Amino acid sequence: MGKTWTALAVMKYFELKGFTVLLLCPKKLSSNWEQYKIGQQSRFEQDELDFYIRYHTDLQEDRFDRYADKTLRYFQTRPKLLIVIDESHNLRNDKSSRYNFLVEHLLLPQNTSREVKVLQLSATPINNKLMDIRNQFKLMTKGHDNGFQDTDLEIDSLENIFRIAQKEFSKWVALDNRKIADFIATLPPQFEKLTDALIVARTRQLIEGEFGEMNFPKKEAPINEYVTPENIGNLKSFDDILDAISINLTAYRPADYMKTIPPKSVLEDEQQRQKFLVKMMYILLIKRLESSWFSFKCTVENILNHHLHALEKVTLFNQSKVDTTIEDDMSEEEEEELIETAAQLSAETEKPITLGKKNPILLSSITNLALFKQHLEADIEKLRQLKANLDEYEKAFNAGKAQDEKLNKLIEHITCKQKTSPNKKVLVFTVFKDTAEFLYKQLKKRGIQNIAYVSGSISEAYDGYSGAKFEPILERFAPYTKLYNEKDWTEMYQNHLGLESKFLDKGTWKVPYDIWKTLIFEHDSETRYKLENPIDVLIATDCLSEGQNLQDCDMVINYDIHWNPVRLIQRMGRIDRIGSPNKTIKGINFWPAKNYEDYLKLKSRVEKTHGFNDGCRHRTAR
Repeated sequence: MGKTWTALAVMKYFELKGFTVLLLCPKKLSSNWEQYKIGQQSRFEQDELDFYIRYHTDLQEDRFDRYADKTLRYFQTRPKLLIVIDESHNLRNDKSSRYNFLVEHLLLPQNTSREVKVLQLSATPINNKLMDIRNQFKLMTKGHDNGFQDTDLEIDSLENIFRIAQKEFSKWVALDNRKIADFIATLPPQFEKLTDALIVARTRQLIEGEFGEMNFPKKEAPINEYVTPENIGNLKSFDDILDAISINLTAYRPADYMKTIPPKSVLEDEQQRQKFLVKMMYILLIKRLESSWFSFKCTVENILNHHLHALEKVTLFNQSKVDTTIEDDMSEEEEEELIETAAQLSAETEKPITLGKKNPILLSSITNLALFKQHLEADIEKLRQLKANLDEYEKAFNAGKAQDEKLNKLIEHITCKQKTSPNKKVLVFTVFKDTAEFLYKQLKKRGIQNIAYVSGSISEAYDGYSGAKFEPILERFAPYTKLYNEKDWTEMYQNHLGLESKFLDKGTWKVPYDIWKTLIFEHDSETRYKLENPIDVLIATDCLSEGQNLQDCDMVINYDIHWNPVRLIQRMGRIDRIGSPNKTIKGINFWPAKNYEDYLKLKSRVEKTHGFNDGCRHRTAR
């Protein structure tokens, strides 16, 4: 709790000591940090925070040098560098290409003359293996396992101490009547010494124990809606749809049709990389189907087009022998979705899963091109049949002849809430931008007022606002929090209330919300517009699930269920915050099954399926 503000204080401290500050975050969270830089009128404006922002996706060759301000070499040559990693759990796999790029090209373990500090921020540093936290600790020592050996901690090997802790944890988990105190008692003394020295943890219980009862809202019992995707054209059941997408995804796995060449490393094993890619593409298809038929349709069309494009290349090569490459051809956003899926799968398996480096395949290197072409054509046929069913459903839906039960339930909840509650605010979360845009257009079309949607790349509101920045929309959705509480209004207060005002207490302004609104209406036309044109229904992707204060709102609706349960906690955390003006808050969850048990069975079933059946297809010649 309070990770962002705590991090800003640490960043300023090191900045004053001459450190260059580099912040690494998921691209979707960049606005959370941009708002605190110089000139953004944040409540920390007077601190003049100055730092550079790069994304987790920039941790690869050539990406750092795309920026106009500073190149990779600039950061490599800073004598003092503080690297702040937001959502550091995304780097819990020390076998991943991003992790290794960070160590080899930014931490530079071979350069002992540089002073490099690492601050990591995460609400979930451990998924289900203690090695997750070990790998993050290693970043503090430039990747060295013995990096704490010559410190006051005197840890000879992180590997050894965490292996012992993991072994004891596995024993403890197997116990029937387990208590956390019993597990802690089995840990080596050095383990507790290490974690106490390196981890700062703050929970609601700790805060209330330190400061007494705080004004957190009370959570009402959640409402669960179970809506199974079905009746899409001729595909009547969910199993029919699953059968329809059981395809080879041949265009994403050309390495299967080449002679096997031993790879130099795991990161360069293209056949293994494509195997993981196909598994994740299949899971992504199911996740999009669970989200909305519209998002599912968009993905099916993209996959079909990729296969058609690959077939065109093969046909041209057979005719003219003009060589070209077969590669993934995915957008940065799609690639990020797959990497996140890989990270989640990796957390649930013993062996880390990584996409590795992308290596385009030359058609001339495919030794069984005829079989590759045959399987492409078979996939295209199945994909065309699936698309035909989706087209048929979309046509009927647009004509009002087919109903979207899930969409109707959402509208029912929003309408009921706004009719019965004085607080009209509703925050709807979805994993995918396609679904967010679909919901925005459909709700707007059906008369839902004061609506907007935001994603990591585009935001739009009912009054015509459209742009990449979503902060203006959040300020209209949660003005009490985002404007009144988080902006610096010192200049306005000084100019219009004066330094003798009763609201100035020992150098701190304590102006009531109503007085603030009066001042805004009289002296700030831009902010007045935001108050007079509120946003009551906000549809968002998970670009808002972390680091945002939106406690003006008292209801979160999860239109789809993220397969990482922590993400659901984070979504609810946007309104379950200290300083909420609401006494109670509520969550509504949409599940893609008859009940929760069926959902867990579905999740397990999908994760064990690769989207193809190797036993039913001819293996390529080696």
